[in-house]
Amino acid sequence: MIFNDNRFENIIGNNEMIVLGKRRDEWQRPKMPHHEWVANLIGKDLLEKIGKTPTSKELNINRKKVLMLHSPFYDTPNRSIQDNLLIYQGKTLDEFVKDYPEDVDIVLVGHSHLQLYISWKRKKIINPGSISITWKPITSFCLMEISDNSINVNFKNISYDFSNLKRDYEERNVLGKDFIIKYFYPFI
Repeated sequence: MIFNDNRFENIIGNNEMIVLGKRRDEWQRPKMPHHEWVANLIGKDLLEKIGKTPTSKELNINRKKVLMLHSPFYDTPNRSIQDNLLIYQGKTLDEFVKDYPEDVDIVLVGHSHLQLYISWKRKKIINPGSISITWKPITSFCLMEISDNSINVNFKNISYDFSNLKRDYEERNVLGKDFIIKYFYPFI
């Protein structure tokens, strides 16, 4: 549905890259069977669409340059899993902001699933959250309005009924479900 609706601007992240077989780092090896299971479930046609989706995209909205990216990927020279989002690694705000192109006004990032808003040196860096994995029974996202003169960011957190989540994983026989439930849904 998302691929067929032109209201959406899409990028892919680390899990899509893994499912596509483009990221087989050593640290991910225990999770590979799950990603292969997902690839089989998705099917060839959707995998092809996902494979044509970029890892980053620049948009111009009301004279503001917006960079969308899941996160700088670890296979970028001189990067590792530990310095994925520099702000979470004890780096300064200056180091964090310099990690993104100078001519960009707004950077939309993901990966950590944690909502984040930083405005520093005329650049805004925003993580809207995650609609599926937040380590709490909530869906998190943000609504952003960009006008010529202002940027308004409104973070949203909506509780959901998770009572059937574990049963659904078990009934569907999700490969790697024990790891996923333990790590991503500790509230179950």
